[in-house]
Order: sequence, then structure tokens, then C-alpha cells
Amino acid sequence: MYGHRAGIQALIDLVPICGNWGIKVLTVFAFSSENWIRPQMEVDFLMNMFERILQEELDNFMRNSVRLSVIGDSRKLPNSLRRLIMKTTETTKNNSRFHLIMAVDYSGRNDIVQACQSISHKVKDGLIKPENIDEPLINQELQTNCTEFPYPDLLIRTSGELRMSNFLMWQLAYTELYFDESLWPDFGEKEFAMALHSFQKRQRRFGGDTRGDLGDDTQNKGSNCAPSHNFVLSWKVFGSDCGSRIFSNGMVVLVVVMIVGKRFHKPTPLAAKEKEKVVPDKQFEADTGQPAASDAKALSEGKLPAGLRHEHLPKHVAVIPDGNRRWAKKKGMPSILGHGAGVRSLLQFADLCCNWGIEVLTVFLFSTENWVRPRYEVDFLMEVIQKGIFEEGLELFMRKGIQVSVIGDPTKLPTSLQNWITKTAEATKNNSRLHFILAINYSGRDDIVQACQSISRKVMGNSIKVEDIDEAIFSQELKTNCTEFPYPDLLIRTSGEQRISNFLMWQLAYTEVYFDECLWPDFGEKEFVKALLSFQGRHRRYGGQH
Repeated sequence: MYGHRAGIQALIDLVPICGNWGIKVLTVFAFSSENWIRPQMEVDFLMNMFERILQEELDNFMRNSVRLSVIGDSRKLPNSLRRLIMKTTETTKNNSRFHLIMAVDYSGRNDIVQACQSISHKVKDGLIKPENIDEPLINQELQTNCTEFPYPDLLIRTSGELRMSNFLMWQLAYTELYFDESLWPDFGEKEFAMALHSFQKRQRRFGGDTRGDLGDDTQNKGSNCAPSHNFVLSWKVFGSDCGSRIFSNGMVVLVVVMIVGKRFHKPTPLAAKEKEKVVPDKQFEADTGQPAASDAKALSEGKLPAGLRHEHLPKHVAVIPDGNRRWAKKKGMPSILGHGAGVRSLLQFADLCCNWGIEVLTVFLFSTENWVRPRYEVDFLMEVIQKGIFEEGLELFMRKGIQVSVIGDPTKLPTSLQNWITKTAEATKNNSRLHFILAINYSGRDDIVQACQSISRKVMGNSIKVEDIDEAIFSQELKTNCTEFPYPDLLIRTSGEQRISNFLMWQLAYTEVYFDECLWPDFGEKEFVKALLSFQGRHRRYGGQH
């Protein structure tokens, strides 16, 4: 239990740092809805610790103008803790310097479900029409509506775990992600400053066009307030005139899985060096990203490279194939030509998945935000997708037994592309070796919105009761219900970007995340093997014990 005590102290120490540096909101994942399965003694200890925080820190909250809110399902909490939460939130409600939000018995999916229930009640009462349900309406019904800034700019997760763990699944659509190897009790001012330094060097695009992708990456990435490389100077900058300009809207969210504290000083189970030993670099030709000649035949026949185990492969892999334009620019070509190279890499990647026994591959091909890009680029992309994937790929799909589905809103796509999507889906519907799902004109939040619309119509038609709406019913209404395995085990994003970009927001709740600096057209067999080795070295817990 010592780790939990140390974790609580780390949180208490972080609050004044946030306030001093001009951060407006800090949201902490203190206790998830899955954590109830832990030993009763540990759960009781944590509940008592939460009570102690509220009792001992109230004076500090008032002195420093800290407002406290608690989100989650309070019904299972001890009565004494519930009363103390109500007292503290009421006492601090007018404080305005800093907002501390603690997520206790919280689940990102449950947050969305209860929002859908609330909206469905209003639909049934005639206050809202199903077709008027949209993103702002859902946002108003989420528990994070308690703050002026419900969308985090930065998510920090400690202990080396690389997943979202069902936290703020709607809200994190465009959040920058930062993963730190430090265990939470060791995450102090220095580590926090490093996380903020990393955030400042990133360029947030929200799916649109940027000079950083079309032009000079190194000159256009980052903010105007990047700290010095001298770390001591970085502390001084963050604490003074730069503090109020760190974030676009003054918000940072910090994810803290307090239970991680009990692993305080415990080494990680599989070191990076041990992973590298599994597949020596000599198996691959230098700088090509392709297998050595001696291994090419084995790969094409479906034999796994050394170190990979069939029983531990992900069933469902999701990919955000980023970096096509930057790849073309580095090659001295017009940037849009990178999309053609990206499509070729995509078909090769699908072929690998098929050979290695992965059952579902979902690729974020074109987002609803991508329409803001230049018209000539959008037109080129539509042509490349139609010819490069559907027209030229159909022979591969039939030969390898690949079923192709498309999720997203097809109505805005060119008619010829819509026809090819329909033709390919029909031609491959009985293929069963790999399910290849292409997200075109797709948005994770839109997927949730249309699911809520569909459910509310069923409530209005009396085929579903509001109180019966749960995660299972909600999942059935999502676009990924087209596959037997709708939840990805592994998400791969290339080009060094570290965010989800509004992709499969509900579905990625427990997905392992893998970021690679490699630009997508260069992401070949070697890089895929490394991603799979990383996945096999992880321990998936779903909120339970270690």
C-alpha cells in the first residue's frame, strides 16, 4: 500500500505546480470502474485515501482558489466519501484559479452511455429530434461538461503503459499523448516539465493542412514558446512568463492511474534490449525495411519471423498511416505523390496481415476533417484510393481471400468511388481470411453520434427502453459492428505523431498503442515485426491486478 500513499503525495505536489504554471484544468484518473475487481483490502484502502485527501487539502484548495469536481458513478462509493465529495465540491465551486477534476469510479464508455440515455429521454419526451443529435449536444451531456475546457490538450500516462484504459474516450479525440517510463510516485516537477516541453514541440493539425507537412517540418513544428535545451532554464521559463502560453486554451489533462503506485520501484517485465534480441537486425537488409532474401520465401508463405508467436498476435490491428506527403518531399517529389506510395505500402501491409494470420485490419484512410485540405489534393486522393486500392487491389483481395468493408459517410465521395466500394464489398463479402476495413470520410465522434441517433429512434419507437441502453447495445450501433472483432488489439501510428485524431474513439478504449517515427511509405515488414514484438511484450490488464 506504500505505493498508493506515495502516489497521493505526488498528486498533491503537482497541483500547486499546475496553478503556478498557468494550467487551468487538471483531470486525474484516480479510480476506474474496472478497479473494483481488485482485492477488497486494496479498494478499501484507496477509498480511505480519497477521503483523507478531501479532508486534509480543503484548506489548501480554498487558500489557492482550487475548484474540485469529481466525475464518475458515485453510487458505489462509501456513504462517508460521497458526503465529503458533495461538501468539498460545494465549498470550492466558486474558486477560479485552477480546476482539479478527479475521475473516481469512472469509465469513458459509461460516460458516453449515460449521455446517450439522457439524450434518449429527451427524444422520448419530444424535446429533441433524433436527427438533431450532434457533437455539441453529446458534449453537453458528458460529465466533463463541468469545466469550461472539456477537451484536454495533453494526456500524460506514467509507468510505460501505452493505452487509454477507457479514460475520456470522447474527449481525447485530438489530444496530444505523452507516455513516460517513470512510475507515478517518481513523476515530479522535472518529469512534468519534460512532458510540457514535448508538447510545445508538436504541431496540432486536427486533420487539416499544415506547412509542417507540406513544407519544412523542422522549422514549422512547435510553438513560439519552446523552452531552452538547458533543462534548468526550462524550469525557469515554465514557471514565469511562458507559463500562461503553454497551451492553446490553457488546459492540460493528466492521466494518473493511482494503482500504478503499488509497482513503485518494481522493474518493467521486458526491457527494450530483450525485445531487440528476439529479432536481430541482421535478418533484414540494411536501410531497406525489407526482409533479407533468405527470409522472403518464409514470409510469403505465412511463416512468422523469429520471435513472433501465433497465439500472441493481435486479432485486430488498426493503423493511422501518417507521413505520405513528408515522405514525398524528402524524396524531392511533389508532396501529393506520397499518397500513391502510401497506397502501395497499404496493400503490401494488408498482404502481410493476411499471411501472418491477423484477422482484422482497420485503416484510417480519409477523415471527415481532411476535406479542408486543398481541393486538388482531395481530388488526387479520391483518384488514388479508387484506382490504387479498389480497381488494382481487387485481384489481390480475391486471390488472398480478403473481405473489404468501408466505414464512414460515403455520400460525399465521388460517385465512381462509391460504385467501386459497393462492387468490391459485394465481390469480397464471402472471403474470410482477412477482414480489411477502410475508414473513408470517417470520424470517431460521428460514429458515436450516429449510434446515439439510431438508439434514440429505437427508444422513440419503443423497441428499446432508456434504462436498458448499455455498452453492448451501443457497440451494436457502431460502424465497426461489421466485424466479429470490433475492438482493435493494437493501434499503429506512423510519422512520429502521437494522438488518436478522432479515430475509433469508442473502440480504442483498451487498445495497445504503438507510435513509430517511420513515415508510412517506409513502414515495411521490419517495422511491422517490431510493432508486433512490442505488443507481445506487454501485459494487458483491463483495470485489474498486475
